[in-house]
Amino acid sequence: MVTLELLGQPLTVKLNGHVLRLHPGDYVEVTQAQGVTLLAKAPGRFRVVSEPLPLTPGALITWESPVVGRLSGPVLAVLDESVTVMHPLSEVSCTIPKGWIRAIQPVPERHSR
Repeated sequence: MVTLELLGQPLTVKLNGHVLRLHPGDYVEVTQAQGVTLLAKAPGRFRVVSEPLPLTPGALITWESPVVGRLSGPVLAVLDESVTVMHPLSEVSCTIPKGWIRAIQPVPERHSR
C-alpha cells in the first residue's frame, strides 16, 4: 500500500468502483499499482507520503460518508479494516471503513518538562 496526499485543487477520482472527491491535504491509501496510475494520470497533483499515517486512538480524522458527506471526529479505536469514531452529529460511537478516511490529524506529542 502507498499513501498519497492531494495537492492544489480538489480532484475527483474513481477507485475500486467508488467515486472519491478529494480536497487539498486529503490522504488516500491505495495499492502500489493504483498509486502509479494516479501519479501518471495526475502529475504534480499528489505527494507520496513516505511514512505510514499515524492512525491511533485520539487522532482527529475527516471521512467521507456516502449518506451524510464529509465529517470529522476523534478516533476511539483502530481495527483491522475499520475505525471506531465519535460521530459528530449523533454524538455516539460508530465504526466506519478505513477507506472512507480522507485526512488524519495525529495526536499531538506531549513533551515532558
